[in-house]
Amino acid sequence: DASGALFLQAGAFSQQDSAIKLVTDLSSRFSWPVTIHTRNDMYRVWIGPFANEQDRLAARQSLTGAGYPSPVNAVAP
Repeated sequence: DASGALFLQAGAFSQQDSAIKLVTDLSSRFSWPVTIHTRNDMYRVWIGPFANEQDRLAARQSLTGAGYPSPVNAVAP
């Protein structure tokens, strides 16, 4: 049960191809699970789940350190 699980949203796209490209890129550079969550015709790229807030913060710092835009926090409904 992933309800309430902690994620980072690395991007949101109207085109599925753009989301897939980001998933492929992130998956090749990092070991976290990367998935696409589709809602309201938007393709959201989520990283995680993370066990706790410290792990999520460390992942955010790794992403921004690698040159990615700062991801936003997301929580599984």
